[in-house]
Amino acid sequence: MNDGLWEANSDSTEGEPFRKITMEELKKKLIHHYEPSVVHKYSCALDILASFIKAHAFLYNQSCNHCKYQLNLLMLPCIFLSTMCSVFSSLSGQYENGAIVIGGVNAFVAFLLAIVNYLKLDAAAEAHHIASNHLYRLKTLLEFTSGEILLFENPLLHPSGYEQELSQWIELHEKAPQSESDAFKQELRAAVKKEQETLIGALQERINIIKERVLEIKENNRFAVPSVIMNHYPIIYNINVFSFIKTVEDYRMGLITTLKNVLNEIRFLNRKEFLPENEKIRVYELYESKNSMVTELIMLTSTHNLIEIMFQQEIKNDYLYTRYWFWFWMDNMFKRCGCSYNLLPNEYKNPYDCGFVDPKTNKSLLRKILNV
Repeated sequence: MNDGLWEANSDSTEGEPFRKITMEELKKKLIHHYEPSVVHKYSCALDILASFIKAHAFLYNQSCNHCKYQLNLLMLPCIFLSTMCSVFSSLSGQYENGAIVIGGVNAFVAFLLAIVNYLKLDAAAEAHHIASNHLYRLKTLLEFTSGEILLFENPLLHPSGYEQELSQWIELHEKAPQSESDAFKQELRAAVKKEQETLIGALQERINIIKERVLEIKENNRFAVPSVIMNHYPIIYNINVFSFIKTVEDYRMGLITTLKNVLNEIRFLNRKEFLPENEKIRVYELYESKNSMVTELIMLTSTHNLIEIMFQQEIKNDYLYTRYWFWFWMDNMFKRCGCSYNLLPNEYKNPYDCGFVDPKTNKSLLRKILNV
């Protein structure tokens, strides 16, 4: 047996009587070793909000491009035909049906212009463009706010800020009475709480401003996102970022519960004086499961990365489909014929398969969270 691995993964001291670890004890351990600071937590929250704003800005930008594309398809023939009619109108009298042809072309131009006016493509493109620009500005504001919080955090809000301040005070006041030490601890805790409340208040105020601006942008844009864009980016359009965060938190709590059971089983087996071979194998399997779950818990501290990776992959997939549409068509035909050849680009993959992949189950963390 590899004692080095055994000791490196040990969760309790040899010789102690078996005692189950409770949920609260495990949460305290995770907070102490893996939980990010308050500043990092709220910075991540702003990053999640920035991802939400960025996704909607991208949709409006694509909607603007789609409307401009349709507008160009209708307007460029109108411009060309109108110019030709102006050039050949003076020559129409020399031909028997010249006036009829010119009149028919003018009627067709008027028909195309009527379609443009009916569909309001010009107004829709401009409205989507304005909405996209405003949302990109809000995204930039959120990103700067997130960076500002991280770069200029108060030392007291650091995970070990309280302990560092307290240890420095004890070094300077070694002979201070216990009452004075207790008073300083109380004062320090009050200072930490005040800093947290100040930070939360500032963030709430900023988020309220963002919310009002987003609602104002939505109200000013009376044109819906085209169905083509919805079909091209179904995840970006349909995902509820805040519901996704709740799902991540539910998965995290379930993972902690499973981790608690694994740790308790490890403790129980480690208390045995003699382990048969099958139980030794079981212990190693439990250690692997424990390490895998701890890795997942660390990955879950950056929820905005999961969202960002998923969005970026869907955007990349649409780009690859546009560029290599022939190979996608060929791949579809091959699969209809029962062939298993994969003709798609290597970079093309399901957005849910991005990010951390569990080597044991070969399933991505996103699929495990969303259960898809």
